[in-house]
Amino acid sequence: MSDQRRILAVDFDGTICEDAFPEIGAPREAVIAAMRDLHHRGWKIIIHTCRANQGPVAEGDSAKNRFARLREMLDWLRRHAVPFDKVWGLKLCGPALIEDAPNEIGKPAADVYWDDRALNVNAEQTRLVDVTEIIAAQR
Repeated sequence: MSDQRRILAVDFDGTICEDAFPEIGAPREAVIAAMRDLHHRGWKIIIHTCRANQGPVAEGDSAKNRFARLREMLDWLRRHAVPFDKVWGLKLCGPALIEDAPNEIGKPAADVYWDDRALNVNAEQTRLVDVTEIIAAQR
């Protein structure tokens, strides 16, 4: 498969930057450099994040408040020249206006996923004990 048809989905907190949620951590320069290389080679990059879904959110939180963390993230991505083509689940309507993209729910389709909380379970690791041993070794 050529690089031009590939899609990379990258988590934000803990992957592109150090995990400091609800603040934004320091950039992980090696990750950002790899993203720049892949983007230059034609890969489409999708940012996926739980920033609007996590933390203390009051009931009835307005869309304005709900998107505040996402606006901070977008500013941070631009300030650090992190390449991306899309933020999954959002319609970017200019620098200040963000709307939901209602057709983009769940996990984005991609060829490769980068996420600090991911566990790659391959065909040989089908027993629960195999997976729990991997998780325990990561702690």
